Amino acid sequence: MVGAYKRKEIQNFYQDSKKVRQTNKQRTTYCTDEDELLLGETKQKLTRWAQYFEKLLNEEEEEGEMLTQEVADGPRVAM
Repeated sequence: MVGAYKRKEIQNFYQDSKKVRQTNKQRTTYCTDEDELLLGETKQKLTRWAQYFEKLLNEEEEEGEMLTQEVADGPRVAM
């Protein structure tokens, strides 16, 4: 890359610098577990997301059941 710059081959210099920048774009994404520890491996992240959605969906079911019970008991007014 430096050689191309010194030889005034500007096009080659920019092509080489573009290649270097593109190789640095690979980044690892992380997520956290319930204890706020970072998870970097794909299998760990997928397991964590499955746990998260399992918990989220189960909480919504419980709230939905409570809402059904409230409707059966009659309307409540909150102020």
